[in-house]
Amino acid sequence: MIVAQDNPLEAVFRQMNSGVFPAVVETFERGKTIFFPGDPAEKVYFLIKGAVKLSRVYEAGEEITVALLRENSVFGVLSLLTKNRSDRFYHA
Repeated sequence: MIVAQDNPLEAVFRQMNSGVFPAVVETFERGKTIFFPGDPAEKVYFLIKGAVKLSRVYEAGEEITVALLRENSVFGVLSLLTKNRSDRFYHA
């Protein structure tokens, strides 16, 4: 992992371009959970086609959609950079 003090995101994209983080194309079936709350961030996702629903389960047990990502969205960057784990489900 490279840490750039001025712009850490720029360093990550520079590494991706150099092949340190090779691009992998993954396809998820509709409704498939891409990752769960508490999962460690290991990838940055570029949403090429389709949508990703972000949801949370609240204390009453109710799952609520909190965001909907569309084509050309990027997700996973913040968790990867900060090492913080998301509290959301990501569903294809």
